[in-house]
Amino acid sequence: MFNANGRAVDDILLEALRGGLIVGDRGEGDGSGAWWSRTRLTVHGLQDLGHWPPTGREWAEGLWDNGYWGNRARPLLRGLLEHPPHGDFYLMPLGTDSDVGWLDWTALLVLREAGLVSGGVSDGGLDTVRVTPQGRKALDPSPRDPLDEAEAELRNGARVDAIVTVVERGLGSRMRAIAAHRGIATDDPDGHPLKLSVINNQLKADGVYDEAVRAEVESWLKIRNGLAHATAESITAARVAAVLTNIRVFLDEHPA
Repeated sequence: MFNANGRAVDDILLEALRGGLIVGDRGEGDGSGAWWSRTRLTVHGLQDLGHWPPTGREWAEGLWDNGYWGNRARPLLRGLLEHPPHGDFYLMPLGTDSDVGWLDWTALLVLREAGLVSGGVSDGGLDTVRVTPQGRKALDPSPRDPLDEAEAELRNGARVDAIVTVVERGLGSRMRAIAAHRGIATDDPDGHPLKLSVINNQLKADGVYDEAVRAEVESWLKIRNGLAHATAESITAARVAAVLTNIRVFLDEHPA
């Protein structure tokens, strides 16, 4: 528990509470001030601060690895998976217990809020504690799809590998699948695969997407070509990262 010294601090906490950034209990004494107890950041609040990964992508690398997620929550999650508490009951610390015990308890509540751990809160702790399937996925860093593989390649400095992976195996595979579903040819009369630029124009002509999307896809193909042929040294890792992000949006918006 801490005292909110001043109306400004109290107002900030109330605004954060209304925005879902924190949870906590608030009370007022004799009118001279307010007090807050059991106050902590929520998953949403931690994400806003860059200390928690995006929902559903907890396994992905990011700045959060050096923040609350990587230093407190993920180690606790792994510990629960590898060494479940006795009787599947996680004891809540007592008032005289160490700060570490309370920090772990708070992290457990956040993990439960995020759906990575399940269990029922009781007066003495968390009962029937389980690491959920989502929690198990959060501890598995294996790439899920070509875009994840491309992001891993880019983190290792392989710009060419990253752009080829995301364009050929991510974007290209999806474009060909969409074309096949729409009855659009993906091979020439001799059975050779058509270039993605040709398929891109055909998808636009068939109304799969508009000119703005067609032009965007064309720009990604040009970046791929430039990097693959070592003719675009000015194409930075940041530019490649932006292409990866935009292609992920394209795949979300254009399912096969």
